Amino acid sequence: MIYNLKNIFRKIFHFAYQKNILRKFSFLPVTIFLFLSHVYAQFPSYRDAIHIKLWAPLDAYPGIEEQKEDFFGTAVSRLKEIAPFLVNGMVYGWNFDYTPSDKARSVSEYFEVEEVRSIKDEGYSIKYSDPLIENNNLSAWIDFVRTPAMSNYYKHWEALVHPKIHGVGHGKIADGFDGVKAAYEDAVKNAVRDYERGIYKNKPKEITGTIMICGEPRMFISAGQYTVELDFFLEVNRIIEYSKF
Repeated sequence: MIYNLKNIFRKIFHFAYQKNILRKFSFLPVTIFLFLSHVYAQFPSYRDAIHIKLWAPLDAYPGIEEQKEDFFGTAVSRLKEIAPFLVNGMVYGWNFDYTPSDKARSVSEYFEVEEVRSIKDEGYSIKYSDPLIENNNLSAWIDFVRTPAMSNYYKHWEALVHPKIHGVGHGKIADGFDGVKAAYEDAVKNAVRDYERGIYKNKPKEITGTIMICGEPRMFISAGQYTVELDFFLEVNRIIEYSKF
């Protein structure tokens, strides 16, 4: 979409120049520049630094008495749990192991995801700023500056021809951070599953690979659940087919 807009405005400038419109309307280049700046701002780059807004609910959940005493502290703790988990998925990605369900073979669906590496274990820190209470949620901006090696790693993923996949996942609000984590993992699973169904005619026995979050993560509450939408780069490492029915 961005490139289409660039071409459109390039043609507008060329036409305006030929018709001597730019001299009559000197504000036009500035107006278009500001518009394009706004358009580009809608598509932030995370190559060198991550700047995203996260939130955690302030509500106390039924049956968890300690939250009623310090729901601010609980919300802060959840943000500090969610942020490293999510940033890790954007910096190093997650490995996955997926077995599609197959009723004819009495095979149940299996999915497991784990961090490739941990920024926490490596001693890297995340900055939190501009906390705000809105809509009964505590939100804050999360900042993480990639090291040169991390930036190169991300550029490596961009440069190679990795499929981009999209997933939506859900998790229970009452489960706290576990519900958030479950929603993210569900989004990974659904993205991989949808990709597998669209590519392979016959269900494989097992798929393993790595995904890395690209673009801005989105989380909201829908139908009483955490709902997460994520975009990923996908790298399939191994596909095991059934030898026979």
